[in-house]
Amino acid sequence: MYRAIQMTKNAIHYIQENGVSGFMHELMYRATTIYYERHLGVDTRGYINPEDLGFANTEFHAYATIGHKAIFSMLERIPLKKSESTFIDYGCGKGRAVVVAATFPFRRVIGIELSAPLLEAARNNVKKMRHKLAECIELYQLDATQYVLPKDVNIIYFFNPFKGQILQDVVNNIHDSYKKYPRKIYILYVNNSFFEKIIADQNWITRIYETSFYPIHSCGLYVTR
Repeated sequence: MYRAIQMTKNAIHYIQENGVSGFMHELMYRATTIYYERHLGVDTRGYINPEDLGFANTEFHAYATIGHKAIFSMLERIPLKKSESTFIDYGCGKGRAVVVAATFPFRRVIGIELSAPLLEAARNNVKKMRHKLAECIELYQLDATQYVLPKDVNIIYFFNPFKGQILQDVVNNIHDSYKKYPRKIYILYVNNSFFEKIIADQNWITRIYETSFYPIHSCGLYVTR
């Protein structure tokens, strides 16, 4: 009874703050999240501050997620044959994007994560996930700046895991891989303002599409020239 009363109070407060339309959008978002988590047999939900993950560097961002449906829609927009492509998620967290990508027949799906607890959660999710079509899933506990991008990677995903010099170094590594092994690379970047600043004066990559997803996530799709 107490829980029901508290939920009602929370709903009323949310409606007062965001209106009925905002409340309905939030209900739909939560219902969709629950559906996909159960459909895939995983648990990738949550929000964790950088300090709670043991990150002292202020360039690291919190663990958070975007809706599964958003990831699906952006991956479907990329005009590459999935069976001939390799996907990587920088800062894969609990593995939501990795799991979604693995429902496509990618040749390889790779996740890079610095936090040991988050990576362990990702491994558990990959182990128990349903509807997997990817040939191979690889998860690594690594500093993203030290990772040498494999030459077969042609789809890269970021959910704004870091900024500043860390992001600059990772972008430089991607550029180095592109120069050494010229190929068409697509980059999906959620909350892409920091990325936009870094590539603003670079001519090797360009934005070809931008949209936004609930609640306030911008998402850019970029491709090498």
